Amino acid sequence: MTNKTTVLGNKVSFHCHVSSESVTYVRWYFKRYAVKESTFGNSMQATVTEIRSIVPVKVSSFVGNGLNGHLFSGESVFLVKNPSLHDEGEYICEAFNEHGRVRWGAFLVVVKGDFLLFNFFIINVFDHL
Repeated sequence: MTNKTTVLGNKVSFHCHVSSESVTYVRWYFKRYAVKESTFGNSMQATVTEIRSIVPVKVSSFVGNGLNGHLFSGESVFLVKNPSLHDEGEYICEAFNEHGRVRWGAFLVVVKGDFLLFNFFIINVFDHL
């Protein structure tokens, strides 16, 4: 999975690619980071929420090169349809089967459209100096 930056309101998707010798299931999580203020100073607090329950991976290919002669390959996609600033955080894909589990994560940053244009302009100006 790769980190993503998107403009406020523009859909974005995360792709979790899985290869396994047996049927694999995927669960998606969202981890939001927030600053927690206290009398002793500020600290980061993370909240993890399950955002999609267990779903089987859609098999896109079936190749005969696994240890038992079969390898299932596929992906699970999580779509953020209308991202807002509240959707910023880490998206975690957990793939699991009878042999164990693996987790991958990627971060989403949501920006306003004018920020991206401003940032693009500055980069282009400095590239031409």
